[in-house]
Amino acid sequence: NKMMNKEAIYGVMYGITVAKGIIGVAMDELKDCGLDDHKQEAEKEYLQEGIIRLNIAYDIVRCAED
Repeated sequence: NKMMNKEAIYGVMYGITVAKGIIGVAMDELKDCGLDDHKQEAEKEYLQEGIIRLNIAYDIVRCAED
């Protein structure tokens, strides 16, 4: 069992948090891209799926911290 590097864990958690923020910005700007409604809705779903997956990754890393 390897000793956990807390600094690395916090770095990963920070990176995930930043990525979620960037996706949020993309979602805010999506309406101004000129996509038709169908493509805009599909893009929004993909971005939301990204946030869901990042939340899962965050939880995995957070549990490693314990």
